[in-house]
Amino acid sequence: MSYEKQLYEFPLGGSEYRVTLLRSGAELTLLSVRPRYKLRIARKLGATGHELDVPIFDFDDDVIAYLNRSQITESGEGITFNQPSGHTLFVPKRWYEAGR
Repeated sequence: MSYEKQLYEFPLGGSEYRVTLLRSGAELTLLSVRPRYKLRIARKLGATGHELDVPIFDFDDDVIAYLNRSQITESGEGITFNQPSGHTLFVPKRWYEAGR
């Protein structure tokens, strides 16, 4: 199954970028159906950006409550997505700075 729906926009005050999480369909496994997610990093005034599939380790928690406890930080090197589960994803700036 494939579709895209914006679920959450992370606060990133003072940045020229916005970071959003999209629900991008579902993954069918032998015993269940699990949602799939994409992280999108784009300029606030641009339509294009960098997207990547990202697992969300909410362990059946309410996904919005889980994302509220997650953190996005920006540095000169890139953007880091820290989940409450301890999982961390780093996206180097070169992958999103030109709207790729």
